[in-house]
Amino acid sequence: MDLSRLYHPLTASPFQNDRQYREVLPHHALLRPWIRCLWGGTACSTPQDPQPVIPDTCSDIIFAIDRLTGSISASYCALNDQTFFSASSPDTRTELFAIRFYPWAAPLFMQDTLRDSLNLHFDARQHFPALVRALVQMLNETKTFPERCKQAECILLSCMNANHPQPALMNITADLLQSKGRMRITELAAHSQLSTRQLERLFHEYTGASPKKLSELIRYQYLWRTAVSSPAFDVQDAVLRFGYADQSHLLRQFKQYHGMTLTQAAAYARSHVGFVQYNRP
Repeated sequence: MDLSRLYHPLTASPFQNDRQYREVLPHHALLRPWIRCLWGGTACSTPQDPQPVIPDTCSDIIFAIDRLTGSISASYCALNDQTFFSASSPDTRTELFAIRFYPWAAPLFMQDTLRDSLNLHFDARQHFPALVRALVQMLNETKTFPERCKQAECILLSCMNANHPQPALMNITADLLQSKGRMRITELAAHSQLSTRQLERLFHEYTGASPKKLSELIRYQYLWRTAVSSPAFDVQDAVLRFGYADQSHLLRQFKQYHGMTLTQAAAYARSHVGFVQYNRP
């Protein structure tokens, strides 16, 4: 079941493609349902304004490579439900390489649960020891971003856990995506033949968030994609399309998650125009 065909979440600056940030979609077909993208970049030579990191419903393993000493740190940025700002420092000796997982995908590669991980950053080895170990070795042996992407895909394929995906999690997530986050939790539970308590436990263990929270974030991401990609975007149409109570509800919830108004968010995104593929719904 390739849920990535239904869902393509975006960052706060989806058009950015420069030395500070560039991303590529997985080349291997077996990884596309699970890996949102591989991305990397280097620090700018001059101080930059802090960059907003919005709730894109994804999680990331981020490697920071010191090009002077060769040391590599690996952190895991779990699913978040609030915007935070990533400070930029003019330390051009630091290079980043990262893997971004769809919200249903991290369990395919981890060796621990994600319970109580919402909004947390921690050492990636805690949940992904084998994967991190192999990727650190690869990063020590490679220099260019394209080469690292190619090698990382081979490592990801070798580290995939045959016991995942959980069929119930995948089926329920498919329902959430097909409804664009509009299905009630009681409907999801009934459709999956689980109790709401079982549903809560399943999502907390494999995503770090409650099904209600993930549903709201999915709806917000569908709204954000529509707003930033459609020249003819209309708020009232979006209210009906995504099931908000009214325009005030839509605008309030968008700002709650994005940290800025829709108008401000769209202007910020378009100020980082570089290259982006809108090849998915």
